[in-house]
Amino acid sequence: MYVHEIKPGSDITIIASMNGHTGEFATTVLDVIDNCLITKPVYAKDMRINFNTKGLACNVQGPNAEDNRYYEFIKVNISTIKTKDGSYFYKISSLLAGKIINRRGAVRVFVGAFGELYLNPSVPKSISVTVKDISMTGLAFITENDVVLPIGKDVVITFSDSEENVKFTIGVKIVRKADATKDRLLYGCTLLNTESNALAKYINEKQRRNLTRRK
Repeated sequence: MYVHEIKPGSDITIIASMNGHTGEFATTVLDVIDNCLITKPVYAKDMRINFNTKGLACNVQGPNAEDNRYYEFIKVNISTIKTKDGSYFYKISSLLAGKIINRRGAVRVFVGAFGELYLNPSVPKSISVTVKDISMTGLAFITENDVVLPIGKDVVITFSDSEENVKFTIGVKIVRKADATKDRLLYGCTLLNTESNALAKYINEKQRRNLTRRK
């Protein structure tokens, strides 16, 4: 699979590295033109990120709608383009074929549901989050950038999926943090309990629905 074979509408992750520092940035594929992905721009602290900086190495991770596997593409070129109406987008290309990866050791599915995060299950006060995706071993959620959570913290997240008519309350450990957009943060977590028949059923059904939409 090549990077330009990622379907429009797919969520992808740009992994940028320089001088031993690495950041992960989430964006969405809008179109494919001349074997290049056209994606939404990424912002951090109100500034649009430039991935065409000397010394910056970029990889892209994204899904293949045909086999529902995740692929990583190394040494990608990411340039910023500006349209006549003043809008900005990224143009992503690579001549190298991608390799299958398993980012959590389990299939992840996109959720995109609003939820609540509890720092202490016995305290009713919560933090609003968006559950981005989930697998049998991990979960990613997005918050406003003023919500700073410590790495290694155990928290509880609840979310509902009206399409599948389910609600989950899940204990997770925060293991990483990255910029999602100019004013939002992405947190990656591991699940504290990975033995759930209900969650496995939900992931299988969600995976089936997501694949059907992409065809």
